[in-house]
Amino acid sequence: MSDSAFPTHEVWDDEKTDIGWIGGGLTKRELFAAMAMEGLMAGGSGSIIGSLIAKEAHRGANGQVVDLVVGYATKAADALLAELAKEKSE
Repeated sequence: MSDSAFPTHEVWDDEKTDIGWIGGGLTKRELFAAMAMEGLMAGGSGSIIGSLIAKEAHRGANGQVVDLVVGYATKAADALLAELAKEKSE
């Protein structure tokens, strides 16, 4: 399984008569984490996760909610990748 969220392919550049590769971009982990982070940030304190983040930030994170959101988003991405890998191996 490719680690790239958007696998690329070989392309032909007619002007330079050269074969090149289109590459780079996000990994699946980065894409999933970004999507989870977007949802967490958009949900606000009205969502279950948003209220948990707000409570955790109020208790001891010294207002560093962004760090908490990043942590939750990364954990969600890792959990999704682990579940997808498990399903694929079954």
